[in-house]
Amino acid sequence: MPTAARAPGRRVASYNAGAGAGQTSRRSLARQQRYAAAPSKPANSDFVEFLHHLLDILFTPITYPLRLLRELITSPLTITVVVKALLLIVVILAATGFSFLAVGAFWWSWGTGGNVEVEGWLTYGSRTHRTPHALLQLSHDQFQEDLPYDVQVELELVRPSARAEETGNFMVTLELRSQRSPHAVIIHAAQPSLPPPPLETTLLALPSFPTYLLPPCIIPWPFRGLCPSRILGYADTPKAKIKERRRRSSSPANGKEVVLLTKELVDAIIINSPGRSDLTVGSAFVSIGREDTSPESDQASRYYREVRTTGWVVVRFVPHPTGIRWLLTSNPIPPLIILPPLSLGLAITSAVIGFIIMSFLGRRRSGAPAAKAARSPSRSETPKAPTPFRRANFGDIPVASGSSPRDARDDVWEEIENRSRRSPGEQAVSGQGGQRRAADTAAIRGV
Repeated sequence: MPTAARAPGRRVASYNAGAGAGQTSRRSLARQQRYAAAPSKPANSDFVEFLHHLLDILFTPITYPLRLLRELITSPLTITVVVKALLLIVVILAATGFSFLAVGAFWWSWGTGGNVEVEGWLTYGSRTHRTPHALLQLSHDQFQEDLPYDVQVELELVRPSARAEETGNFMVTLELRSQRSPHAVIIHAAQPSLPPPPLETTLLALPSFPTYLLPPCIIPWPFRGLCPSRILGYADTPKAKIKERRRRSSSPANGKEVVLLTKELVDAIIINSPGRSDLTVGSAFVSIGREDTSPESDQASRYYREVRTTGWVVVRFVPHPTGIRWLLTSNPIPPLIILPPLSLGLAITSAVIGFIIMSFLGRRRSGAPAAKAARSPSRSETPKAPTPFRRANFGDIPVASGSSPRDARDDVWEEIENRSRRSPGEQAVSGQGGQRRAADTAAIRGV
């Protein structure tokens, strides 16, 4: 009996020993095949590897910073910071350009544009007008809309050479005519004037020579009378425009013989009136002399002499600003100091606030899906309520109370298979493994 009982155990042991030996032989065979299939190292592989390590060590001062730089550039944090910095720089530059454009547009819209000059030649001996006159056309592109202007007339008078040629008073007349009807006069202004007196005769006549050869007068005010131009009787050096004007007129009068006459005739008149063409000035008519003289009248023969001029007349329109325009023109330094920094500060502040809002919205939009996924887990991760178990006629295997017999049988069979996979030691520890399997099998058959 004991011999018969030990026979199955010996067979099982011999079977297990044979199975282990077979597994060992198969593993050794697979190891040999793997070693045979692996490529053999060349003879100088160690030397090549040594050279590689040596080159790596030698080039470490170069490769290591480059590696760090590449990691720094390609890191997500760097890319995010660089993109945001570039966006901030672009926004600030755009704000700066917009600020300067805004200040320039404000200055241009509220500015005066400077003086406007219209030049022309006087006409002598006309049949329609007794006095020398000139008709000058105005261009509205040079005038600001709804801006008042002061009107000046500038003439170049020539001194008489002797007392006998001296004339009496004369009139300087200005007429501003309408653009719609050229013969309609909007403004008529006239002022009397005196001709320049002749030069005093001296025993020693000084020759006339160009005034630009004289040195500039740099003597201070109390001793300004000692300037060479004052001693010799020459006026200050004329401007380049006056020189060009005299050159074109080919007048023999120059230097101290020419006297510049400027008359302010009209104050604060709007030249360019949009929507009111009848009040828009289109031309300026200038005349100089006396209109009551006639060669047939003996009583007025003493006034027949005309005023001697170089023939050149200038009508100057000087802006007469009010309000903000007056502030910008009369005191330009405070607006230039206040407006650009103020506009730049407001533009940069708005740009930075817009950049912060865009960054916040972008971060919130990217974090919304992750927060939504965290708030709503998937079905596989949804926790289930614990199912109450009851014991059926299946040994010690728990079965759900609400399951059908077929489902219960499937669950019991799955549990039996799991227990059968355990090792004999685990079954012995769990206690009475064979009896449980028999009981489970009987229970399944009963189901």
